[in-house]
Amino acid sequence: MHPSLQATALVTLPHLVVSPPLGEIQIKPPPVDYSKETHIWIEWLRNNRDSLVQLQPTGDGLVSSESVCRKVLQHDLVNTYYHTHVKQHGTVKIN
Repeated sequence: MHPSLQATALVTLPHLVVSPPLGEIQIKPPPVDYSKETHIWIEWLRNNRDSLVQLQPTGDGLVSSESVCRKVLQHDLVNTYYHTHVKQHGTVKIN
């Protein structure tokens, strides 16, 4: 069984920011309630938004041009629209 997305985020987030509010959690088999940890992170992210949006992307092979970002965002928005529409209506009509 794979860890939940919530658990994966709680393991990953402490490695992405300076001075995280919590250290890495230990993943446990379900059912596990991570609501306390999630709430702490949500508040921390809200309180630190201004400094977080200033962070620059890093990594090997990173391309952070506006044209690449637009393509990714366009792809993500289209997929999000279709996913949401299918969830709500059960189908997507393509003209």
